[in-house]
Amino acid sequence: MRLHAKEYFKKMSEKLPDDQMPSEITNRPENSLKTITHVVYLLQAIGLLMTVVPLIIAAIINHVKRPDVQDFWLETHFRWQLRTFWYGMLWIVIGVLISVPTFFVMGLGLVVFFIVSLIIFVWLIYRVVKGWLRLTEGKPMYVQSETVQYKPF
Repeated sequence: MRLHAKEYFKKMSEKLPDDQMPSEITNRPENSLKTITHVVYLLQAIGLLMTVVPLIIAAIINHVKRPDVQDFWLETHFRWQLRTFWYGMLWIVIGVLISVPTFFVMGLGLVVFFIVSLIIFVWLIYRVVKGWLRLTEGKPMYVQSETVQYKPF
């Protein structure tokens, strides 16, 4: 039976006092989830340079692993990554919907599509870079309010 990261850590911490726990046990859930978060940012970056397939794989990983990071600071990164994917897809659809009519009516569809695509590309780069840098610094993506406190591992 697969344990949720919180349950795993709780179970492991009950077996040994904190000062006697090996670091590989205490850090395992956070490190594996942090590694997954790094992999998702990497897939998003590759997706920006190549095709949409790595972006889709990254979104699937986010949806599958999201329950494991619930109530932890990595949850903010998962939310950031999913919003990057879904809003990116939304902007691409809007860009296509705008550029197709302008192509037939004014003949400017390719220019409009290029401009919209460039704006989306820059926005996606910003999202991936900002998220990855904050993850590397060990910080959540959003400022914590006083009512929301993320649990440490």
